[in-house]
Amino acid sequence: MATASFQLVGFLAVSVTAEYPISSWDVGLQFYGDGSKALSTAILPCAQLTPAASSPATIRPRGDRIVVDSACRPALGSVDAGVCVQLPSQGRVQVACLPSLVIFGFQKCGTGELQGWLSAHPVLHRWQGNLPQKSGAGEPDFFNHLGSSSKKMSSHTWIENYLRAGFILTKPSDATRQYTFEKSPNYGHMGLEKIALMHSLLPSLKLIALVREPTARAYSGFQHTCMKGRVFHVNTDLGMSSKSEARNLLRRELAGRIVIAENKTQAVEGLYLRFGRFAIFEVHLRQLEYPCPPSAFDDFLMLPNAVSDQQSPQRSASIPIQPHLNEEVQESLLDVREDKVGGTSLSSILSHGLYAKAISEFQTLYRPEQLLTVFTEEMQSDLLQTLDKVMAFLGIPQFDYKPFAHRNAPGGVVATFQRSKTATSSYLPMSQRARQVLEAFYAQPNLDLAKLLGDNRVESLWTR
Repeated sequence: MATASFQLVGFLAVSVTAEYPISSWDVGLQFYGDGSKALSTAILPCAQLTPAASSPATIRPRGDRIVVDSACRPALGSVDAGVCVQLPSQGRVQVACLPSLVIFGFQKCGTGELQGWLSAHPVLHRWQGNLPQKSGAGEPDFFNHLGSSSKKMSSHTWIENYLRAGFILTKPSDATRQYTFEKSPNYGHMGLEKIALMHSLLPSLKLIALVREPTARAYSGFQHTCMKGRVFHVNTDLGMSSKSEARNLLRRELAGRIVIAENKTQAVEGLYLRFGRFAIFEVHLRQLEYPCPPSAFDDFLMLPNAVSDQQSPQRSASIPIQPHLNEEVQESLLDVREDKVGGTSLSSILSHGLYAKAISEFQTLYRPEQLLTVFTEEMQSDLLQTLDKVMAFLGIPQFDYKPFAHRNAPGGVVATFQRSKTATSSYLPMSQRARQVLEAFYAQPNLDLAKLLGDNRVESLWTR
């Protein structure tokens, strides 16, 4: 068996020599000891930072935590999930560790709740940075903003913008007992090119996907967008004073619709890009206040203006939407499901519930045993059992969460140390008509997810 030697240097200046196998390693998150035993830390010489023949994980000695110096400029293929990097900082040394776990999805499925619970575990250290221009607090969204895979991810990029930005341990000696993790729900739909970038840096990473009944998730996502002030209503009384008949015709078509954008200016520009002419201006838009009424969600799905006595003969067999929907709605929904209209308002809300497609993309590069799918409804019905399952998946010591758990007014189990979004629901339920349309829309994708997971949770947890 091939071996290599290097100096093991503990943070208490204890030095020994060790040998380790290069040719074999079990892919996956590696936690050593029972949680009470400190790990050895191994300072790896720059000369040994070369891509391994098979998996980059083979550079790690079994039972020890690799630490490399940022001055080595470690390249992709020479590091892996859980590897730590020494970072010089104003005359002192800081240590930051690449994540061993990433919660990659999905939006409005409880990723923040799970992140909070895992943060309380003594061997887990969550991302501590905040990039407000890119994402919410605690969501690095690093890989989602890297650009195409043709752009090389240099050591400077991931060390400065990922490690230093949020994975610095409280003290260097924490590398002997803690592993880092992060959650970025936008990763769930970032596509194969970005997943390949993630895999090139973190091939033995473990991944968790949270999924929620997609109809409820879509409505929650719409209300979240409303809370952010990004939902605009096109006035019904637009006035048809324009000398352009084409513009007047488009105004009549858009009257009463819902537009999602960062602000009114972007809403106007988005409509122009979609329809090829300026017909709606900022004066024609009204920002809706949170919570948005259920009728606004109906308008968003184009239900009030979509009543027709005839069903589209071209698409009715392809997507079993309710027969009262006209051809325009049929076309729009089908295009979202077939991924033809990425970036539109409709796709930005509905596509996040197409879980099977997103999970299968991760499985093209990560093995099934590296990925755990957790249902939001499982967390709601038995949170502590779900946390036990997550800890077993990660291979970390079991931690007693009971002292930190209490039941809130709606009956859910929440943490005493963090504010739960499940405590109250400040918006009215969606209309029955919207629910029927979305349940039909997600029917086939849900079957695809059940087949992918190979169990009955979709049917048992999502069937009313």
